[in-house]
Amino acid sequence: MITAAPLPSWDDLLALLHPSAPPDDGLMAPWASGFGAARLLSRSAWSLAALVEMRKDAGTARPRLWLPDFFCNQSTAPSRAAGAEVVFYPLTPALTPDWPACRALAAGARPSLFVLVHYFGQANDTAGAKAFSAATGALLVEDAAHVLKPIAGIGDGDFVLYSPHKLVGIPDGAILLARVPPAGLDRALARLSAAAPSPWPWAIKRGLQRAIPASLWKALRPIADVPFERDPPFQSPANAPMMSAAARKILARIAPRLEAEAAGRRRSEDVMRKILDDIPGWSPWPGRWADAAAPYRGVFLAATAALAAERFAHLRRAGCPVESWPDLAPEVTSNPEAHRSAIDLRRRLLAFPLPKSEKAESFARSCADALR
Repeated sequence: MITAAPLPSWDDLLALLHPSAPPDDGLMAPWASGFGAARLLSRSAWSLAALVEMRKDAGTARPRLWLPDFFCNQSTAPSRAAGAEVVFYPLTPALTPDWPACRALAAGARPSLFVLVHYFGQANDTAGAKAFSAATGALLVEDAAHVLKPIAGIGDGDFVLYSPHKLVGIPDGAILLARVPPAGLDRALARLSAAAPSPWPWAIKRGLQRAIPASLWKALRPIADVPFERDPPFQSPANAPMMSAAARKILARIAPRLEAEAAGRRRSEDVMRKILDDIPGWSPWPGRWADAAAPYRGVFLAATAALAAERFAHLRRAGCPVESWPDLAPEVTSNPEAHRSAIDLRRRLLAFPLPKSEKAESFARSCADALR
């Protein structure tokens, strides 16, 4: 079965039966080298909220959190609730920061925290972000939620956020890396709830997806036929910031095979790129992945917004779990002149899940057939 969220193997699901979760230090080792502190949370949105709390502890009454305008609005909820002033800075069509526009914006709204997103598993302009953060007095936060594991060009900031739950089959799980002394970070984390999300709804659903034939699952749970332009209503996540013991148990099994997971994602993206690129009217996201990198999604840009909406509808009606991305914030959509690139990309971008490499060809061909 091809699902939008990563599907765990039966062996990984059986890890839920282990009596205890492994120690955090060993679990975070593949990500944490070179950092003074590393902590586990359930979502990177909570990691951002913790950094807002830390800046408040340092004397900034209302920290100014700069986010790129091509960013999921849902993920801003914990930071907004923590009291951040959220400012969206503009990007170029290549999703790199528009530095002249950022410098102009900083003249009236200098950032406390500057977030650089490494989109789709590719490294963004970290050097430029370091220079800009140093010039404005901001702490640099690298949002590597689309990145499976450390690669060249990622990891030089004051903080790095990983979200392995987005790329491997675990119910929740984010990693917050920091170069600051851990005491200040831990004080900020203590201001968040100590609750963790329940893994059992996730485990039951994934178990059923494993056990039930794909055709029957589609009949029982058809993909929603929603307009391409519609974003989900804004809502705060459940107040459960900490990583669950269940996620720790499964991640302990997956962490030793991160290289194999990355290689499999590269193979799947390459297959989908070759097959779907034969259909005129769109093109794969530019750039290739380095040997160690892992694509987050198979990303395609349609020539027009109308074509993107048409293909989105055809694919989902055919049972292909293609997605639009992201749900832009109202501050972005209400100011199209300042955020032209982000709005244009949202209207033309289609994102495909990357199945296991042995299923990638049949999945890509079924998607191609739906469009012919």
